[in-house]
Amino acid sequence: MTQAQKDFITKVGAFAAADVKQSGILASLKMAQAILESGWGMSALATKANALFGIKADSRWNRRVYSTTTKECYDGVNFTTVDALFRAYDSWEDSLADHSAFLIAGSRYAAVIGEKDYKRACTAIHVAGYATDPDYASKLINLIEKYGLADFDTASGEEHTMNLRTLIFTNNACYKAGRTITVKGIMVHSTGANNPTLRRYVGPDDGRLGPNQYNNHWNQDKPDGRQVCVHGFIGKLLDGSVATYQTLPWNHRGWHGGSGAKGSVNDTHIGFEICEDGLTDAAYFRAVFNEAVALCVHLCKMYDLDPMKDGVIIGHYEGHARGIASNHGDPKNWFPKHGESMDSFRAAVKKGMGGSAPAPAPDPAPVTPAPSTGFNMGDIVQFTGGGVFTSSTSAAAAATKREASRCKVTQINSGARYPYHLISEDKGGVWGWVSADNVSAIGQAPAAPFTAYTVKVTADTLNIRKGPGTDTAIVGDIKDKGVYTIVEEANGPGATRWGKLKSGAGWISLDHTQKR
Repeated sequence: MTQAQKDFITKVGAFAAADVKQSGILASLKMAQAILESGWGMSALATKANALFGIKADSRWNRRVYSTTTKECYDGVNFTTVDALFRAYDSWEDSLADHSAFLIAGSRYAAVIGEKDYKRACTAIHVAGYATDPDYASKLINLIEKYGLADFDTASGEEHTMNLRTLIFTNNACYKAGRTITVKGIMVHSTGANNPTLRRYVGPDDGRLGPNQYNNHWNQDKPDGRQVCVHGFIGKLLDGSVATYQTLPWNHRGWHGGSGAKGSVNDTHIGFEICEDGLTDAAYFRAVFNEAVALCVHLCKMYDLDPMKDGVIIGHYEGHARGIASNHGDPKNWFPKHGESMDSFRAAVKKGMGGSAPAPAPDPAPVTPAPSTGFNMGDIVQFTGGGVFTSSTSAAAAATKREASRCKVTQINSGARYPYHLISEDKGGVWGWVSADNVSAIGQAPAAPFTAYTVKVTADTLNIRKGPGTDTAIVGDIKDKGVYTIVEEANGPGATRWGKLKSGAGWISLDHTQKR
């Protein structure tokens, strides 16, 4: 597909996937009709009249019209060019909505409404006389199958059949550790690298995955030199279909949320990764989104979990906000690009379990960061009173506090409400995260100069971004697995740490590199 076609599918697919819940018209049918009748949104009718469907403007239509020629086949063999008036709209969304209203209002289309098999739906709309082209149904079916549009029909995941396979990472140090957990929730991750193939992470090849020429999958002691392991991956098999691979026993303690106190989610939650692509392929996104929903339905039923209960199903970025996971932005860097969020994901899981869920709430307003005083790691400061908390982002749990004249800054979480972590140097007992308003300088330690170093890229494709975070634009990519010089580091969403390239091209995630 061209980028324009991908964009068209993304835009029309988001509307159609949401509309199917209200109209009962299959998203794949609506999308295929829009593609066929508007020439991917490039026809004169689409560009000049915002009409994605060739619906004639008869006596029932009292709004704008557009006059143009069209070809009709009245005898089933020969096409005749005629002049006709078509319905015109203010926007594509207006056209998509009217298409649903038109079909629902027409009793002859009753067989289309509620039909869940796209082949029967395409045949039914043709038989009902929607179009005179004798090949209309087969053209729609071909489009649906060629571009994977049927994945949009199960946008809520409740009818999606999960393609679950098992390949346990017995060679990974995490599996060898042999620790188990009481499962209390699920954490959703996405990989942060433009490589949707499962073989990049799951191996060795079982005949379905395909070979990994670099042998850098995660079924080894410390993949890419890191202590990482998740319970499963969702992505593409060798044949292009989407599947889920379970890679740890579900009640095994994984290494997916970070280390230490900032990775305590490992003690309670199953974690799985969705293999990212370039983040623009709507059909691939819908397929893996549905697969992830189905996986969570399966796990929630297995462990009697309520997906709508606070903290049960969370994204990695939500775990970080709770102080139980490392600083990553996934999958928030991906879901909104296709009209989804963790709220809509949880709602889809609830629906897939046979229950109803409240309408997804909007993302909370960003917290205004506390003013920075410019302290550095190792600074000696005066604790002047106030709360001391176990989390840098909320006052949910207060820690022990006593007066102290000297404290050392041992951790910094820039932009958080309580950005400085203190350890008492003279009276003990003062520990935890504090507001910038409750410390004052005694003797600031100068920031250590940064020493440039080199890394080897381990990802097949590693995006180069304008700034340190997945919330900044992609300005290029690295595909040669070469060695690059890092001249600066920074925190940012989507990666544990970001590195600035010496060339000035931009920033890369250091999670997919090995330090030389």
